[in-house]
Amino acid sequence: MVTGMEKPYVVGMDIGGTNTVFGVVDSRGNVLATDSVKTQSYSKIEDYVEAVCTKLRPLIESFGGVEKIKGMGVGAPNGNYYNGTIEFAPNLPWRGVIPLAALFEEKIGVPTALTNDANAAAIGEMTYGAARGMKDFIMITLGTGVGSGIVVNGQLVYGHDGFAGELGHVIVRRENGRQCGCGRKGCLETYCSATGVARTAREFLVARPEPSLLRDIPAEEIVSKDVFDAAVRGDKLAQDIFEYTGRILGEALADFIAFSSPEAIILFGGLAKSGDYIMKPIQKAIDECSAEGGGIVLIQGGNYVTGTIFMKSGVTLRIEKMAVLSGSKDIKDYAENVMKNMYRDESYMDRCLVFAHNQKFIGIEGGGIIDGNGEAFPNKIPGIKYRPMLIRFANCENIRMHDIMLQNPSGWTSAWLYCRDIVIEGISVWARVRGNGDGLDFDGCKNVRVSNCSFDTSDDSICLQTSSKDHSCQDITITNCQFSSRWAGVRIGLLSRANFENVIISSCIFRNTNDSGLKIQMNEGAEMKNMLFTNLLMINVPRPIFMTHTSLRAYVDGEEEYPEMKTMGDMTFSDIHVDNTGLDKNSAIVMTSIPGNYIRNITLSDIIIRTAGGGTVKDANNIFGEFSKEWFELQDKRRWPEYGYLGGTVPAYGIHLRHLENVIINNVNITTINKDVRPVIMAIDVKNLTINGRKIMEERIENINN
Repeated sequence: MVTGMEKPYVVGMDIGGTNTVFGVVDSRGNVLATDSVKTQSYSKIEDYVEAVCTKLRPLIESFGGVEKIKGMGVGAPNGNYYNGTIEFAPNLPWRGVIPLAALFEEKIGVPTALTNDANAAAIGEMTYGAARGMKDFIMITLGTGVGSGIVVNGQLVYGHDGFAGELGHVIVRRENGRQCGCGRKGCLETYCSATGVARTAREFLVARPEPSLLRDIPAEEIVSKDVFDAAVRGDKLAQDIFEYTGRILGEALADFIAFSSPEAIILFGGLAKSGDYIMKPIQKAIDECSAEGGGIVLIQGGNYVTGTIFMKSGVTLRIEKMAVLSGSKDIKDYAENVMKNMYRDESYMDRCLVFAHNQKFIGIEGGGIIDGNGEAFPNKIPGIKYRPMLIRFANCENIRMHDIMLQNPSGWTSAWLYCRDIVIEGISVWARVRGNGDGLDFDGCKNVRVSNCSFDTSDDSICLQTSSKDHSCQDITITNCQFSSRWAGVRIGLLSRANFENVIISSCIFRNTNDSGLKIQMNEGAEMKNMLFTNLLMINVPRPIFMTHTSLRAYVDGEEEYPEMKTMGDMTFSDIHVDNTGLDKNSAIVMTSIPGNYIRNITLSDIIIRTAGGGTVKDANNIFGEFSKEWFELQDKRRWPEYGYLGGTVPAYGIHLRHLENVIINNVNITTINKDVRPVIMAIDVKNLTINGRKIMEERIENINN
């Protein structure tokens, strides 16, 4: 006897107005084999069933025959779940009531269930896909027709006769509405399906006199793809067709949200892949979703091109796997003045793809991709003035971003201005297509956790800064992340007008950075304290730690000033392993301040560093420069305390300290693979230096391992 456990497969079939697709599926929802037929090629239902079975039987046999098939599920327009029938489907070639489940059951010999195609899609998404874990959502299929499946409290809504939830046949135009195949006028399907788009095209071509690429196609042969292709090529009439369609769809979605308050609306089908031309109503959906108390706006499958999207309170943008939200290559599609960053002389940074201001409880998730199309906005090309950021949130609270890929920004990947309560987990950032490709920039943010993320950037992978005296940066945790960068892995400071405190960076890997691993810089008049850096691995990182305390004029819009210098210190660096044997001789830890302003209370413990070495007597006698106020006054536009300005090779091959107070170095092992005559440590104007429990008075320490 064959039991249910020995029947590991099912057959699934989707009947569309144009194509019928079917295949074998395993218990995990994996599609193992598929085939298809043209639905409209068979005017008789018997011929259609035979054609499907002719192609389906070999698939079934390849997986052990009908003995291995538990059942067959069919999704069809106007499918009646209770009776297993298709009833008066307007977009199919067969009229009346078709007992399709019984016909297939007889031909194939396995139990067969049939339901509305959108209902079937809803069940699939609830079990295996985008709606997994949801109990209240709406599935909308945009194909030859418009189908829908409504799930309330985890159950599909069928109604007493099996036909509840036919949102495609909700009347959206009551005056002069289009005739629908169902017999009524003004149904959503007549406007927002693929056939509806073609219908709109024919009407516009008659009503409007302007030139159009669509006039090269016989009117009766126009399909929705023709309209999309023309829109992509800049055809104004085609774009207006999509604008008209999108507006009607957006209005209908807002109504659907109002009556059912779903967690998400899932759009599926060929027409949903028309990018920004049909997806501009995404913004309206977000607005309506927020107004109704929040929920999920879902983007599923395909590449959707858009300008600026405004996030609203209570809304999560879920971009599913295999879906890409792409920034438009036309700068005119981006909203202006969406909270530019605070650096002077960067007016071109006032645009972005995803924006939120003064919003709460917002999120981005789903496993998909946000792509900035940064190659469309070169750094310095005549006529190209703007470079939109990918994401910018300002004055927002309770933000969650997880399981998303951020790639190809034309400037910064993300800017977080004066936000709090942020959780970022499991994201990947690739920002190499343009300069200034920072990963995550937190300016004056509080209570931030970044974990299990990876970064490959052209500038600082993560940057903590404070551009306003009124917004400190505090309570920051970064853990289990990987960094690769043309500049720094993690930068703390630079803009530093308010305090930094309570920062923990742990269990991270830094690999192949061009400048520094940890770059910690206090410049503009605030305090920096209480930081822990532990359990870090660095490979090919020229300066594992680069720390400066200087006095700069404020580098923000407004009056330039020299703020009063305050304190920097109370930092512990422990359990750090560095392999810089593949680099040159400049691979030291560098910590430097200016005379009279000491970096205080620094602990370096349990650190292993291997470097190439090779330093000469000349290198050992090299005089490093200092970042004094006078030095900056002479540098014109050289406004930042970068390592390259210090003057050549580090005069120590392990640790270079200058103007520090209360430094503890314990169990630090630094070795070179080539002979190096420089001291392992050079300490200049360092008060209270302790190495392995021993107070050190001299400045040049040849060996710290004793």
